[in-house]
Amino acid sequence: MFFFLLPLFRERGIVMYDICYFFLIFFLYSILGYFIECFCCSIIEKRIVLNRGFCLGPYLPIFGFSAIVITFLFYPYRDMPLLLFFLSACSCTMIEYITSYLLELIFHARWWDYKDKKFNINGRVCLS
Repeated sequence: MFFFLLPLFRERGIVMYDICYFFLIFFLYSILGYFIECFCCSIIEKRIVLNRGFCLGPYLPIFGFSAIVITFLFYPYRDMPLLLFFLSACSCTMIEYITSYLLELIFHARWWDYKDKKFNINGRVCLS
């Protein structure tokens, strides 16, 4: 699936073990993100919410992809927690914005909308 990335991985000295590690991170965070989001939405809506996102099954790829980006790009900053936090927050915000835009472009539907909240950017991402 992502075999076109293998030359990039080889340049950085990444071996098959690392690729498996990234897949594991992707699926673990996708599933963990699904359960956390369902739990939080269930509390807010005061009913059990199980259908989150556009995928079938208990995972949200945006969480897994964000975890991979943070792990892959920001590993050199692991000893600088404040910088790591801000870099991670900014990158996850950009990922959420781009994902919202692409989903709307492809499916002609909005999967989430923050227009009624303060500090939103085009209703795609929100600070609150």
